[in-house]
Amino acid sequence: AVTRRDLVFTPNDRTKFYGDTIIFTSTDGVVTGLQNGDAITPNYSSPGAIATATVAGSPYPITVTLSDPTGKLSNYNYTLNTGTLTVTQRPLVVTPDDKSKIYGQWFLAFTGSITGIQNGENITANYASAGSPPAAVVGMYPITATLNDPTGKLGNYAVSLNTGTLTVTGSVLTVRADNKTIFYGDPDPVFTFL
Repeated sequence: AVTRRDLVFTPNDRTKFYGDTIIFTSTDGVVTGLQNGDAITPNYSSPGAIATATVAGSPYPITVTLSDPTGKLSNYNYTLNTGTLTVTQRPLVVTPDDKSKIYGQWFLAFTGSITGIQNGENITANYASAGSPPAAVVGMYPITATLNDPTGKLGNYAVSLNTGTLTVTGSVLTVRADNKTIFYGDPDPVFTFL
């Protein structure tokens, strides 16, 4: 009597950053029990393999389907195990640009960069500093960033908020003395200036 041989397919567990895409191959798992070079091949797939698979939905199953072009599968008792695909937060780094202004002026022209945004998501930054108002005295003030996330995607990111520097420099103050004329022997006039 020829009995069926046990054949087991086990996907390898995988991890990826949010926004990455995984393309599985037939070598992304372990096959035990295959005999005589039979052309039975595994196909691995997961709903988490796409770029938009979220961290909140993780972990995702990795499943197996089989290709059996030579009809040998009936010789086996086969088991299709399930693997795990974990989606982790992608680093998102926000960096305000350093700026400078002259004492006595408002400054609101802040800029900066955001690196790591995936899938064209609408995440933007607002920058602010206590050195913005005209009354801010000469010195260096931190520029901080806050994020706007209207579509609720920040949970997919590990956010790093860097700090920039706003340097307030002294304003040029020009004083010009008014010309005065006196006659010899007169007391000094009251000196004035603009």
